[in-house]
Amino acid sequence: MDRARMTVYRVLYRVLEEGSYLHLALKEQLERDRLNARDRAFATQLIHLVLTHRARLDYALAPYLVGKRVKGDARTLMRMGACQIMLMRLPHRAAVDSTVELCRELRKNSYGGFMNGVLRNLVRGLDAIAYPEDPLGYLTIYWSIPEFVAKMWLKRYGVAGALSLAESLAKPRGICVCAWDQVEFMEFAEKHGLEYVRGRVSPYAFYLRGRSALDAARLIMGEGAQMAALAMDVQPGERVLDACAAPGGKTVIMAEAGGEVTALELHENRKNMMEVRLAARNTPRVACFTGDAALYRPEWEQAFDRVLVDAPCSGLGTLAQKPDIKWRLVPDDLTALADLQLSILTACGHYVKAGGTLVYSTCTLSEQENDGVVRAFLAERPEFELDDLSPYFPERMEEAAKRGFVELRPDLEGTEGFFIARMRRRS
Repeated sequence: MDRARMTVYRVLYRVLEEGSYLHLALKEQLERDRLNARDRAFATQLIHLVLTHRARLDYALAPYLVGKRVKGDARTLMRMGACQIMLMRLPHRAAVDSTVELCRELRKNSYGGFMNGVLRNLVRGLDAIAYPEDPLGYLTIYWSIPEFVAKMWLKRYGVAGALSLAESLAKPRGICVCAWDQVEFMEFAEKHGLEYVRGRVSPYAFYLRGRSALDAARLIMGEGAQMAALAMDVQPGERVLDACAAPGGKTVIMAEAGGEVTALELHENRKNMMEVRLAARNTPRVACFTGDAALYRPEWEQAFDRVLVDAPCSGLGTLAQKPDIKWRLVPDDLTALADLQLSILTACGHYVKAGGTLVYSTCTLSEQENDGVVRAFLAERPEFELDDLSPYFPERMEEAAKRGFVELRPDLEGTEGFFIARMRRRS
């Protein structure tokens, strides 16, 4: 049995046909199948490529499926075969034969001849594939960006910017580690033969190709998330609220800076996972609670020197790591999320002391969820004003950071897509 491709099939079917979340389906299947390191890497790569380029694969297959009704299991197998033919350095014959063999292993022998014919036709027609030339069509088909997102990015970033952004989000990213002791981490990486690239925004960010040598005490978190915590500028002894705290990386940074941190998380299981992470690093001065950050707590009125709202969002800035997101989102989701984000920010604004700091962040690239939420909040709460972010960002970003909000783009900064706004409550 081809165990690696069987793993790929099972994960993709769960994600694309049953609506499972990629990170959960992949984790569960890998734990169950216990692949060796080489097969695990192959399976993970193929899964991510299919999800990242789904629309492109379907477009290439479409001419050979005219008039045919294709079931979900066959559709999954065809996407796997097409991906290996179009996007991986595999002999075309091996890609076709392995897909046909997988049909047999799945006891779907009736698909074998059909699959063989479609994929061989695809191989013969590869050089004739003509992708749309208009920017919207190219974004939606070649880069597999949902149409409503493509329109939004074209309007916000222009043609060149939208295409550059889409391309960057199709490239896999290494594991990002936040290392306070940079010399110690570089020595650790050298000892374990780990290749790394320094981050371009956070001075503590290191991107690795693999994580096998990392233990639970290492702080794995995106560079944008690091900057959100650093922008809080927590001082020793200050009372700090992390309002949407899991998985806890930002909580760690703020606590290790000396803050007395209250970490609030909506879901009990995520709060428990966060507590395990904090314990692995022996992180001091953190009290974890389960609760809804959108609900006002009168006992916290003006109780905190600094409050961080890293709000739930559409996650468009993380498509390189979580490509399944784009096949789940619909336009109404952005409106619903913006409403929720404003509710959380409004509730948490009450907890900031006079003269205190409020930071709002998301891992998305959507004006509706980012600038729009901040503008709406400031219109409702005139006692808050945008606060200069430039002390926390590289000099080349000074002009943008002085406005009080920064958008990080993967094509420009090499980070995940991220938004950070810093506000101050007037005394």
